[in-house]
Amino acid sequence: MLTHPTIEQLEKLRFYGMADALRDQLNHPGIEQVALHGPPR
Repeated sequence: MLTHPTIEQLEKLRFYGMADALRDQLNHPGIEQVALHGPPR
């Protein structure tokens, strides 16, 4: 994922909270290790 253009687009759409959350995730060490699960069954 190209993060810089993504953050710029989120800010252009005024999704400032989402842009901040993405920055926080990118600055968190080990975020790649977090397992993403599908919807609960």
